[in-house]
Amino acid sequence: MKKYLLYIGAALVVAVVLSLTFWPATPSYEGLPPGIDQVPAVKMLQADSQTIKVTDYVKGAPTIFFYFDEDCHTCQQETQSIIDSMQYLKEVRFFLLSLNSLPRIERFKSRYHLADYPNVVVGKDHTYSIASLFKLDGIPAMVVYDRKGQITKIYEGGATATELLKQLN
Repeated sequence: MKKYLLYIGAALVVAVVLSLTFWPATPSYEGLPPGIDQVPAVKMLQADSQTIKVTDYVKGAPTIFFYFDEDCHTCQQETQSIIDSMQYLKEVRFFLLSLNSLPRIERFKSRYHLADYPNVVVGKDHTYSIASLFKLDGIPAMVVYDRKGQITKIYEGGATATELLKQLN
């Protein structure tokens, strides 16, 4: 029995050492287009039919792209989580993008009073750029960039405000 436990212990030590040796210390974003490690010049369509370029709004600020759908229950929970933690996320630029129609996006924006937050921009991904650039398979999804504009994490399935805070600190 002791010999059996010794083998299991040795196997665990080897597994840990190998994982630390071969597991990348920073996430790999292989397969993403070149330059995506920096905040991309994504365009968003606003309710007033104006198009804005995200890079015009992110200089020196942590940035989060939040890909959502109005009817997505998880998206609704995550939005509420972000709002509830907004006092800690004031410096973060949030870009909430959806493929929904502009009236549905405006309804979502109104439901959560997102216009009350100057660091939150909500609009339509009218060029389908977020899903294709980041190779996202579904919603919700979040792409997090630090204040230097470097990508730090892609969450498919979303993330809570607590997880986002850990990524940004």
